[in-house]
Amino acid sequence: MPTNKSSDQPQHIQHIPHEGESRREMHKASCQCAAVKFEVTLNTPLHMHNQCPCALCQNQLYELLYPARKDVVFTQGADNLKEFILPLKEKQIHKFCKSCGARVMIDLQKMKTGETDPEKDVVAINKRDFVHPLIDWEIMAQMKLAFDEAEDRQKAENEASERTPQNHSSGTPVSV
Repeated sequence: MPTNKSSDQPQHIQHIPHEGESRREMHKASCQCAAVKFEVTLNTPLHMHNQCPCALCQNQLYELLYPARKDVVFTQGADNLKEFILPLKEKQIHKFCKSCGARVMIDLQKMKTGETDPEKDVVAINKRDFVHPLIDWEIMAQMKLAFDEAEDRQKAENEASERTPQNHSSGTPVSV
C-alpha cells in the first residue's frame, strides 16, 4: 500500500498541523459513482461520530461525523449535488449526488435563525464514504481471474476424469 513519506500512514491520510491541536488528518471521500469527490480535514482520533436513530440513516448504515463546514472541500462535482429538505427536519439540507443518488452530506445550517457562530457551522458526513485504498481493484480483478481459471481447470479435470474409464479395483485409468 502506498504511504506518505512523512509517516507510515496510507496516502489517503495526510497529516495537517493545526495550532493548539495534536493532530489533524485529511481524508478523501466520494459518492458511490465518484462523480462527487471531496476532502475532509478531521481531528484524530475520530471522537464525534454517531449512528443516527432515524429510519433513513439506519437503513443506509450511516456513521456520521461532524466536521466544520470550512474543513470540507469539494474537489470534483460540487455542481452535481442535489438538495433535499426532509419535511420533519427543516434545519437539515440533505445533499445527494445527481448521478448515483448517494447522500454526500447533511448541511446542518440553521436556515430559519441564520446561525452565524462558526463553532456551530458544521455538516454531517458519512464516515463510510471515505476512500480507502486498502482495496486495490486491479489486484482484486487479477485474483478473480486466477480463481476463475482455477475453477475452469478443476471443472475440465473433473470432466476428463469422468470420460476416462477407471479400473474399478484400483481407481486408476484403464488403457484402451
